[in-house]
Order: sequence, then C-alpha cells, then structure tokens
Amino acid sequence: MTTRTKEALAVIHKEQAAYELQKECLERHHMGEWVVFHDEELAGIYDNLQDAAEDALHRFGLGPYLIKQVGMPQPRIRQLLYYTPVDDDESSP
Repeated sequence: MTTRTKEALAVIHKEQAAYELQKECLERHHMGEWVVFHDEELAGIYDNLQDAAEDALHRFGLGPYLIKQVGMPQPRIRQLLYYTPVDDDESSP
C-alpha cells in the first residue's frame, strides 16, 4: 500500500468517526439525505448523491472526504484506487 493510500485511508477513518459523533442527530433530522464530511466537520447536507459529489468536488477537489447517505451502513474500505489519466502518447506501444 502506498503512502498516499495510507494517508487517504487515515483521513477517511477520521471523517467516518466525525460522522459517528453526529450520527444520532443526523438520523433523527436527515435520514436518507447525503452528507459530506471534510476536515472532520459536517460540510454539507444534500438531497442526492449527485449534488453532494459535485459540491464536494468543487469545494475540496479530489479529496479525500466522506460522502455518505445518512442511515445507510458504510461500506468497508479495503483499498483505494486513484485514477490518473494516461497521456495518449505514453499509452502507444
């Protein structure tokens, strides 16, 4: 696992812990809505994943940050993959 991947996982775990601290209140008032956590703070609440993702990307770039639907179990994170575009010239044999 790369250093970057380890750092991203550590951040995601911190964001998940921040969510857990607010989980009861979020589930009482925002069940089914989408939340974004960044820097261990609730950064926004959204009606759908598309809006949450677009705003998170606009505000925080590629992350890491947590986007989660309130009341749904968090999927287990085993490994993070990063997409890096390949220059067309480099991909040619």
